[in-house]
This record gives sequence, structure tokens and C-alpha cells, in this order.
Amino acid sequence: MRFKYTFDSVIKTEIMSAISAFNKKIDSWQVNYFGIMSITVLAGTCIASVAVILIVMNEPVFWQIALISTAAMASNAAGISSSPLRWIVWLFSFNVLVSVGLIILNWP
Repeated sequence: MRFKYTFDSVIKTEIMSAISAFNKKIDSWQVNYFGIMSITVLAGTCIASVAVILIVMNEPVFWQIALISTAAMASNAAGISSSPLRWIVWLFSFNVLVSVGLIILNWP
């Protein structure tokens, strides 16, 4: 007997609906485009800098520095080049997740 819905399809549906809801929320922020762009560049750079400082204070590992640099540069490039707001917010979110993950990993 085959079930119509599997656990995997339910999880995918829930994730896609959460992403869709977040994208709708981002679209409602369009009137504050330049403010959001400025804040994401500033905050993303600050968080990434803290992560790099903690990486260098411990034993510098090349892949960690490369990962955080790539995430921060992608986020900042999207903000500075006036990309669509969804790109800016999603890349900023990725930058924050990578930075916080590496901060936790390298916390003394």
C-alpha cells in the first residue's frame, strides 16, 4: 500500500511554504530598499570581521577564512551593486549563519 504523502514530501512542502512566506515579507520591505542595503552591508561586515578575528586568534585554518571571506564578499557585493532585495537579504542571512557558526566553532 502506497501512501499519497510521504514524510519527505511533507517536509519539502513545509520548507517551501516557509521560504515563500519569507520572500513575501521581503517583498513588503521594498520601500526601505536603501536602508536595508546599508544595514546589511554594515552589519554583515561587522559580524564577518568578528569571525575572522576569532579564527586568527586561534590557529588560522585556510578553509574557514576562505568560507567567511566568500560569504561576506557575496553579501557586500549584492548590497553595493544594487541587486534585487531578495538577493541582498538571502545572502546577508547566509553570511550571518556562516559567521555565527564560525564564531561558535572558534570561541575560546
